[in-house]
Amino acid sequence: MPGLTGFALHLLRDLDAVTAGLTLEWSSGGTEGAVNRIKKIKRQLYGRAGFELLRKMILLAIASAAIRQHEPGSSSRHAHGREHGGPAGRRAVPK
Repeated sequence: MPGLTGFALHLLRDLDAVTAGLTLEWSSGGTEGAVNRIKKIKRQLYGRAGFELLRKMILLAIASAAIRQHEPGSSSRHAHGREHGGPAGRRAVPK
């Protein structure tokens, strides 16, 4: 199985990075969620509007997300920007 062997060799070459990714208290979940929302907006507007409308829609989505985070009763997961889950105990910023 050459594919699996190659994958394992690359993991061993980057063992420090793999270990850090699994053990450090950092998460890129908030950033990944923002990028995902922007891509969704781009798909919805493809071929229909120019850059200015795309820009306004993205800024509106960001503002709406910020407002939702500060509403009473919002969960702590949303308040920390981790809407899509991820490993338990991970945080968007270091301790």
